[in-house]
Amino acid sequence: MDTVILTSQAAFVALKPQWDQLYQRAASASPFGSFHWIKLWMEHLAPRSRLQQDTWHIITMWRHGELIGAAPMILTTYRMIGLPVLRYLRPIGSDHNVTEIKAPLIEPTCEAQVVPAMIHHFLEIESSYDLIRWPDLPAKNLGIFAECWTAIVDSYIVRTDLPWQHFLAKQKRNLKEAIRKAYNAPARDGVDLSFAVIDDRQELGVRLPELFRLHALRARALSGPRHPDYFAAPSAQNFIQTFVQASDTVRPLLFELRHGSSTVAARLGFVSGDTLYFYFSGYDLDYGCYSVMTRLVAEAMQYAILSGITRINLSTGSDQSKLRWDPQRIDYRTGQTWSRRGRGRIYSKIFALANGQGRLIPALKDARPGPPEVLAGQLAQLANAYSPLSELASH
Repeated sequence: MDTVILTSQAAFVALKPQWDQLYQRAASASPFGSFHWIKLWMEHLAPRSRLQQDTWHIITMWRHGELIGAAPMILTTYRMIGLPVLRYLRPIGSDHNVTEIKAPLIEPTCEAQVVPAMIHHFLEIESSYDLIRWPDLPAKNLGIFAECWTAIVDSYIVRTDLPWQHFLAKQKRNLKEAIRKAYNAPARDGVDLSFAVIDDRQELGVRLPELFRLHALRARALSGPRHPDYFAAPSAQNFIQTFVQASDTVRPLLFELRHGSSTVAARLGFVSGDTLYFYFSGYDLDYGCYSVMTRLVAEAMQYAILSGITRINLSTGSDQSKLRWDPQRIDYRTGQTWSRRGRGRIYSKIFALANGQGRLIPALKDARPGPPEVLAGQLAQLANAYSPLSELASH
């Protein structure tokens, strides 16, 4: 297995055919690993300031000339008076949750080899950087390395390979009652709600501002799972607008629930292969009493079944609105390591004193430091103990 690092956009663009092929094969593929998500993220959302320089750092793994693994990373160098003061390697997509999963692309038949090889690579380069934020690695392939990280990214998969009535019959009674209520309550009050799916990209682009508006309203809700307005920044809205127009391996869909000419609930979805990813949503709080989001999800699932989509990823986060569908949980583990040399040792102590809040360098808020020296030591010890890594190191 050969590892090649790409350090420019031109090199990444030249890799597009192989990247797209791997993306289409990867069982864990989400929109966030697609070619255009990565390229456009670097253009729209990569932080920019006079004090930092960002460099592409795409880790690719090859076997017999075939791309079998890829981890899109970005190297950020912070400078003061022209001198580098911090070298920070992190996944492309390290933002305020616009990118929900930052997992590498891995050939399904090679997961048992590629994941240990990626771990081995990061351990080898650890001393070259002050701080490394690892990508979201599938927990099932981490072996004893899973104990090194407490940060868990979870997503939830529902199989939709049955007709809707058969699928619904298998659900728990409280969920079926919630769905009945979502249809009966508005009908009882004479509120006629209609469902629509927008798949034309031009029309979708016109409708997206309404989704952003409803998402902002949802962020103000006092009930249900709390979350911020992830699209408050114009750059985040521009990024999504550009992605839905440009992507050629991901098909965007906008699901809407309407009352007359008004949209009262909306959710953006992304189709990759046989999987529909439920992205962010929003709704008019005045219609919350009608459980409009429950109805919208039920309608979107029926659409998916009729369209031959066999899996729905309910996205990340373990809130009840996902768990009640009895989904399969997919775990990723992530973490970070500070270099045990030079600046890395100093910064690890500074951040420990800052209680992990990133107050000293605001741009590193997403780093979420843990016990860096202990973690680094565990990784080093486990690297020697974990046989697949020992075998890789000997070749």
